[in-house]
Amino acid sequence: MSRGLCQRVNSCGSAWILSALVFAVNVIDVDAYSCHEVRTAFQLRQVGPPQRVPETPGRDVDLMVCKHQGPSCCTRKMEESYQLAVKRETLHNIQSYSYELEHLISGHSDAFQDMFQYLLSFSQGHLSSLLEGTYSSLSRQALPYVNQLFSSLSLYIRGANVSAEASIHQFYNSLFPLVYTRLINPGLEGGMTMGREMDDCLRMIRQDVNPFGPH
Repeated sequence: MSRGLCQRVNSCGSAWILSALVFAVNVIDVDAYSCHEVRTAFQLRQVGPPQRVPETPGRDVDLMVCKHQGPSCCTRKMEESYQLAVKRETLHNIQSYSYELEHLISGHSDAFQDMFQYLLSFSQGHLSSLLEGTYSSLSRQALPYVNQLFSSLSLYIRGANVSAEASIHQFYNSLFPLVYTRLINPGLEGGMTMGREMDDCLRMIRQDVNPFGPH
């Protein structure tokens, strides 16, 4: 896309400078003793200082573009001014197209983020409802971990320095002690006090047995 854009802009710029220079050369056919029309066009297009246009046609052996056998209103300084003007206009066009492209990409990015945020909110509500309806014995203790997980995922989508994988590991590490003591072995909670050592032990077991799958 950028290559096509540059070709289009460069072709327009080349046509513009050539038409201006041809006008500067051919104007002598209308009035061989004055460069007034050339100076007027040169000034209206803001190509450069009007002093660079001679009062009358002459010969400039240093011409590179608008070479002419006879007298001409074109000078080497004018050629340089036209070349700078074309570069300036080309750069302006590229920046304009780049701004439009940046705006388009930014709009799509915002739409994607909004959609992901919606999916996260929907998933969080669905998981919370599942815990409350199916695993009511641990839902109250598990809901803070659910909220923490989806809060971290939301920050991750916004570009924050958050690891999605680490957030999921932390969620399962926090959830497994509850699952083990409330669902798998509910008598364990009444037989001993859950402490940090027990939580660490259960987390190590989770990594070995993978009760939630390979996470």
